[in-house]
Amino acid sequence: MSEYSNHLLSGSIGSEAEALATVKEYPEAVAYLPDQFMTEDVLYTALSLKVETFKLVDEQYYTDRLIDKLLFDLPITIESIPKSLINRDVFVRQIEKDGRWLRYVPIDFRDVDLCLLAIKSNIEAHEYVPPIAQTSKYLDELIVLDPTKVSQVSVENRSPIIMLKLLKDNYEILKWIP
Repeated sequence: MSEYSNHLLSGSIGSEAEALATVKEYPEAVAYLPDQFMTEDVLYTALSLKVETFKLVDEQYYTDRLIDKLLFDLPITIESIPKSLINRDVFVRQIEKDGRWLRYVPIDFRDVDLCLLAIKSNIEAHEYVPPIAQTSKYLDELIVLDPTKVSQVSVENRSPIIMLKLLKDNYEILKWIP
């Protein structure tokens, strides 16, 4: 048995602060903590310090808030969080904070609506939008959000109505049209 499991089993951890200090030194100790010390702070600390700890934490302890914090601070943790806890809502919450988070979303989840949300949050997310999601609806919104992107949209995919509206609102769009 490891040093930290002996330490925990001896009952010497009596507060969340002690549990936090323990997992800072030994992230794997999270597997031996009593339920009352499995707080968001303790879990976040252990999970963010060592990827192996994800296998030691039961799914019941992963709250939406903990998942959101892990993914926002450390997007690579998407590979370690139990897949049963990852769904569209998780992606939406991250993309609403920063559209560029789209780059971490598995391709099969990047539908038109999620991609639209991403570019509305941050136009730079466009570089992570797969071709299959670049529908006419998407491309119209892209051009409306950032007229400089018109040069990236082929002529046949430009909506005449959108182009006329943009020209009416801002004739300078002509400089971005090849």
